[in-house]
Amino acid sequence: MIKQNLKLFFKTKIIFIPVIILLICFLGNLVYSCYSFSLNSDVLIYLKNSIKLCLLSFVILCFTSYEFFYLYKRCYIDEALYSHKNGKTRILTSTVTVLLFIPALEFFSAFVFNFVIFLSSGMNDYSYLYHIFSVLFLYVFLGGIIPILLGVFFAQKTKRIVSYALMALIIFLVSSTSDFIPGGLSQVTKINFWESKYFLAYILPNDLEWYINHDYGMYAEIYRWNLIIFWISLLSFLFFKLCQIKKTALKAVLLSLTLLISTFNLVGYFYGGSHIEKGAQLDSISMSDYLFYTENEQKNQDPDFEVTSYDMDLSIYRQLDAEVSMTLSDTGLEYYNFTLYHGYNVLKITDIEGNALKYNREGDYVTVIGNGNLQLINIKYSGYSPILYSNYQACSLPGFFAYYPIPGFYKITGDYTTYNPIEIKSETEFNIRVDSARQFYSNLDEVKNEKNCFVGVTSYPTLFSGFYKSNSSDIYKIYAITVKGWGLSEIDEEYIDEIQKYINELDNNSSNKLNLKEYTIIQTNEMLSSNCIYDGIFLGDDTVFINKATDEETKKQVAEILLAQRDMGYSKYVEKDVVDSESINDN
Repeated sequence: MIKQNLKLFFKTKIIFIPVIILLICFLGNLVYSCYSFSLNSDVLIYLKNSIKLCLLSFVILCFTSYEFFYLYKRCYIDEALYSHKNGKTRILTSTVTVLLFIPALEFFSAFVFNFVIFLSSGMNDYSYLYHIFSVLFLYVFLGGIIPILLGVFFAQKTKRIVSYALMALIIFLVSSTSDFIPGGLSQVTKINFWESKYFLAYILPNDLEWYINHDYGMYAEIYRWNLIIFWISLLSFLFFKLCQIKKTALKAVLLSLTLLISTFNLVGYFYGGSHIEKGAQLDSISMSDYLFYTENEQKNQDPDFEVTSYDMDLSIYRQLDAEVSMTLSDTGLEYYNFTLYHGYNVLKITDIEGNALKYNREGDYVTVIGNGNLQLINIKYSGYSPILYSNYQACSLPGFFAYYPIPGFYKITGDYTTYNPIEIKSETEFNIRVDSARQFYSNLDEVKNEKNCFVGVTSYPTLFSGFYKSNSSDIYKIYAITVKGWGLSEIDEEYIDEIQKYINELDNNSSNKLNLKEYTIIQTNEMLSSNCIYDGIFLGDDTVFINKATDEETKKQVAEILLAQRDMGYSKYVEKDVVDSESINDN
């Protein structure tokens, strides 16, 4: 049957020609993107370009699948074949098999091109190959199965005009063309109608016109896999319902299995998790915190106590799931105030013996009510930030952000859309264990022979993962982004030496010399640069976030900024620089 269907496929122009056009466009896009890569040397931009035609593929596969199955009805071939044992099942399965060659060919060609680009880039982070495979397999191959099964179902169950109308409606809903519907409704009602849009649209890649986070890569979070597998299994359930399988037990098993898989993945999808949205959606990086902070007051209040040590058990897969125990300096206070970002939902707060403690939660602020002799507070919470992500793909949790309970009340944002680093000088002891499939890095020391276990004393317990690697040497402790991008390259010992040279030339403070050998140096990712750290540079007590400058003048400016932050502090430096910039613009 497969050979016969292949012959029929190649003979039928209305089916064959659109597929040829699709493959020419798909391969042409891969070839043209090679030219773009020669200009920008950005492997992630190439991967992004590789999936730009997923919508075109969806449209043509939906149309081709429908026409292929409708061909049997139109020529009355199905009546003859259906009269044979398992005739209908053989038609359906063999035809779907033939059509699956199309997304399989697209996936294979895209992977080969991206593999060659990876080799030519000189990258040595082989985890990126897995990222290429997972992104292309998710959107190109698995995403291509959905329109094929849709076409099968419509060809069998609905009339031609109704089928085309329904397919056109689905294509409209999954494409960005329909964004104005949830966008307008959400703005007017303040209800997040984007959730309904995502339920269809996330079978295709999104945010393809926005900048890329090179430590994060393209979006392939767990819940996206859940959604695509849900639609495939649900449509497979309908497919097996159409099949005339003689063995009722086998059919029952197939129907039960696909229904079980679809239910499991539907629950997984709605469970959600940490993700990045860069558009006008209510949960995007530009809107989520803006809507929250315009309606919730921020506070500043110094703490009446200190946390002498933290013991943190973190699980980071879909999101941050945390259990944090804090040893207190003062056990007899009536109230203990903490700042914990509002995106993390407090599940339980207990004392050292496991007894529940009363507490109040107002936005970013948690007030635990003392019991007269409170030696330890244990807080269990989970959630994520729209800007500082934490999932199995990547994690960006700088120590100046309240991803853990920080004593006192602090303002997290100044303009409602970006985060202010919380400057603290606590020199607190931390013991952090991270359960994750990824390798994590930190400014704290990693315990030998224990993956993702970090200990030490710091004011800024920083955790990060993704496309990072250690470029540390005997002189410096350096963590660099491994994915090469447009204007982005790894920071290494040679580069830090150049910055240190300028620091030595400019540093007039003989009693407090700035020596980068004493710091953990972390390359700043795009999200930190654009939404958290002014100029992409932050100097903490033992941590430096830094970008890579490409010319000598900019390298000198990096040294000047680091010295200014040492002398003035980060916040005062930012305030002064903003005022100076405004004065220059006014003149």
